[in-house]
Amino acid sequence: MGSFLNVLALRYHPESSVFSKRNSAGRSHCMHCKKKLGVWELIPIFSFMFIQGKCSTCGKKLTWQYPIVEFLGGVLAVASWYHLSNWFMVSLESVILGIAPWWFYVFGVVLILEILTLLLIAVIDFRHYLIPNELVVFLGVLGLGGLSVLYFGNIPNFTTSWAGNYEMVFAPFKNIFIDRVFAVLALGTPFFFLSLFTGGRGMGWGDFKLSLGLGLVLGFVAGTLSIILAFAIGGVFGLFMLSFKFRKIGQILPFAPFLVLGCLLAIFFGRVIISSYFSLFLG
Repeated sequence: MGSFLNVLALRYHPESSVFSKRNSAGRSHCMHCKKKLGVWELIPIFSFMFIQGKCSTCGKKLTWQYPIVEFLGGVLAVASWYHLSNWFMVSLESVILGIAPWWFYVFGVVLILEILTLLLIAVIDFRHYLIPNELVVFLGVLGLGGLSVLYFGNIPNFTTSWAGNYEMVFAPFKNIFIDRVFAVLALGTPFFFLSLFTGGRGMGWGDFKLSLGLGLVLGFVAGTLSIILAFAIGGVFGLFMLSFKFRKIGQILPFAPFLVLGCLLAIFFGRVIISSYFSLFLG
């Protein structure tokens, strides 16, 4: 899955569709000499290590994006199923044997697709400083799909959000559909005005559209947490880049990778982060 994300990201051009035949079809090849890769060159991570990060034909250096995205795609996919089994208290044994509830498998597939879509968005924004509309729409559709599974699967309320019981405490609406609509408005409004007042330079319109998708995927409380984490991590990273002169004031810094990181942290550690925050005041 990570290898396929690399194909889509590396072949993508702003004037074309992410899922166009040009981007998604055809044999994998060297981006420099166009030589088609053999079977032994297609093994995720290990092929890159074996050929020492260079094309075996032309000798040109290959981008580290290959093993990094492959590694992240694999780890996040496996971590998703492990996290889901703990979150919904469904044993991995029952999942493997195929006797877990139907909604667990469907929601698991949706979650993995959401995470892989977010990873692709982060990579493309990092490379091109833009977020394709079709990926945001696809993320929103997945968010609605996951929401439907949670609703029709009769899932306990405290597990319908990655914020856990904190969603029930702090969300103004207890109905998960209304909560998601409210989250879209609450998360999208600040990004809309930031993009409007800065002319898309301080905050891009792509980030605004991505915030809408995050609202559908995460809900209000977990979504708010993801935005806070994104700004905190992005701010620290920006100061680091400026301090060591890797970036100058006024240079563009893609924000989608931080939004994606904040979203992943909210999914995997949202309840723990919120609980740890309140424990600072409760002693």
